[in-house]
Amino acid sequence: MSENRLREPYEPPSWLRRTFLRASLKLGFRQVYADLSSLSEIEGAPALLLPNHLCGWDASIAMLVTDSVGRRLRMAAAERVVDAWPILRRVGIFPVERGATLRSAQMLRALGQDLNGADDIALWFFTQGCHVREGLVLEPERGALVVAKAAPRAQVIPVALHYELLEGRKATAWVKTLPPLRKEQSQIPLAEMIISATEALAADLRTGTSSYKPLLHPDRHTVLLRNVPCNVRLVDKALRKGGFDLTFHTALQLPTEELERLRPQLATAVLNYVGPLYGELVDQALEQNIGEPVI
Repeated sequence: MSENRLREPYEPPSWLRRTFLRASLKLGFRQVYADLSSLSEIEGAPALLLPNHLCGWDASIAMLVTDSVGRRLRMAAAERVVDAWPILRRVGIFPVERGATLRSAQMLRALGQDLNGADDIALWFFTQGCHVREGLVLEPERGALVVAKAAPRAQVIPVALHYELLEGRKATAWVKTLPPLRKEQSQIPLAEMIISATEALAADLRTGTSSYKPLLHPDRHTVLLRNVPCNVRLVDKALRKGGFDLTFHTALQLPTEELERLRPQLATAVLNYVGPLYGELVDQALEQNIGEPVI
């Protein structure tokens, strides 16, 4: 490969990337939340990110993550995809040849060599090579290991993506990056990397961790309750309809005894006027007093 695919002559202007990103995300998502703490550990080194691949929106999420950590996006995609959508070349996505051929191997090694000296770039490589239903485990393509071996300075970071559709609204996206893999682990199967990442994200969402921060900024009235984005204005409106002169936040500040006495009635008001999901989440938040905004 004679061309350097990570240092293209045409660098996409920031306004074009931001416009493309905002348009695509607003079309598909209500909010995007992420835990990118492991990316802060790799300052001054190239980054090779290996995510699972659920749908076409994954590319937009990758752009958002890369922008948020101050790196330039480069993403490998199948030639047919880039040929069908030429604008993708303008936002950092370039075609790679698929298949176990000598030409493909040479191209991937050259790509790794380019990455090795590109400290300001985050290269995304969807190891599964195609969209895979959540929970379906397939043996990933091996090309990512070829790139990683040709870029000894690169930090290899598994990434997990997940989408949730709550109460018929637009989807909420969740992203989690795992700590960089140690070099002695470079031979572990890519399937294990992806499984570990997605299992870690699923565990976080089950336990309701508060470590996720908004990347696509939601409404300023949105809070995370047990990792579910909730609009506090709806809760406040439900409490007023239920006859309470309280807001969600003032309810959380009530003395323990009074809050415990009113909690079932407050939760019932939310259940009646907003729905069962909000009712249950507000009840849990009042019980545990964990309703602090995350934005």
